[in-house]
Amino acid sequence: MTTVSGLRTVHRSPRPYEAALDRFADDLFGHLPRADQRRWAHAYLRGLLLCPGRKSPRRMAAALREPRTAADSLRQFVNQSPWDWAPARTRLAHRALDHRATAHPAPPAAWVVDLAVVPKSGRASAGVHRRRVPHLGRTVTCQLATGLFLATGPLALPVEWRLFVDREWAADEVRRAKAKVPDGIAHRTPEDHVPELAAWAAAHSPAPVLPLVASLKDVPHTAALVARMNQHDVRFVVEVGPGQPVLLDPPRPGSRAGRAAAWSGAISARDALRLAGRRRIRQFRPGGDHREPHPVATLTADVRLPGPPDAATGPARGAYRLLARQSTAPSAPRYWLTNVTGADPEDVLALAGLLPRAQESVRVLGEDFGLLDFEGRSFPGWHHHMTLVSAAYGFRLMEDRDRPHDGDRRPTA
Repeated sequence: MTTVSGLRTVHRSPRPYEAALDRFADDLFGHLPRADQRRWAHAYLRGLLLCPGRKSPRRMAAALREPRTAADSLRQFVNQSPWDWAPARTRLAHRALDHRATAHPAPPAAWVVDLAVVPKSGRASAGVHRRRVPHLGRTVTCQLATGLFLATGPLALPVEWRLFVDREWAADEVRRAKAKVPDGIAHRTPEDHVPELAAWAAAHSPAPVLPLVASLKDVPHTAALVARMNQHDVRFVVEVGPGQPVLLDPPRPGSRAGRAAAWSGAISARDALRLAGRRRIRQFRPGGDHREPHPVATLTADVRLPGPPDAATGPARGAYRLLARQSTAPSAPRYWLTNVTGADPEDVLALAGLLPRAQESVRVLGEDFGLLDFEGRSFPGWHHHMTLVSAAYGFRLMEDRDRPHDGDRRPTA
């Protein structure tokens, strides 16, 4: 029979691992119009899964035991071949949703938005710019990507990506042309991608759409972003900073909260919970039953966001719930804003707790699945690579029950 790459003929039945990968690749990339595109999609996917270390086309071709010329074909398929990545991403999302639906019991789930920093050398790759990265403690030359993840149980699978294009890139017609940046791609801040990805999730998943979780704690225009998500009827849980301006809803006349709101028109999220927060206390036992429990307080308050009151979809028209959790532990409280006002606060905070799973997935994608290893410079090439990286990770999370052990990583060839 022929292997999934279509490059070599063998005379034995495929292992279960290879058969599952074959079906998975056919499902995601069967829409590609040419046989050679489908063949190299299979090969690139296998290379990402089976090549140890850096996932360069040369190393992947070697891991697949293909001739050196295969590296050029892999490179051409990702960088230059004109194929649409959108159907593969949509199909990956549907598979992930179906996978969750078969879990018993179905775990808590949400769409989660998170960032991925991709360090680069040189300035020619699409969207490359200088940025200070807090977790690295320094300024780097990099690409910045915003990913939409389906987080369910232990899974946090990326299904859609946006590449940040700064103002300099957006205005540079020469660099745009060289990197094949489409005309419709303009400057967007990373946080501007959040409502765009919320709209994507609403359009590509069955009803009821899962809520969306994101961090907007360092964003100065949270109210405008929330208004855009409201336009798509998206339920959301977003982290905000302690200084986020809010309006108490409604401020009680004569109360401390009422006097503060009347004096300033808006107060910070921190003060809103301090003045008007409803408190629920429970005992939390960290690290197992042998640890001494300590009290944890969940604070909630009904709020609105400052905005033009006469705008039909303006943020001031919405009713929201502000939440925070206080503990005797030394960590500072985190503040969350949601339009899921009828849910139990613990359920809302459980959704907020899915955010670190996307952050962990970004780390794993960089270390084991080639997120950081794209060698091309073009905008379509970057999206092709990220689609295949996401697909490889999706296969490992959902389908890979019979993969070779570490000592048997090479595919049958």
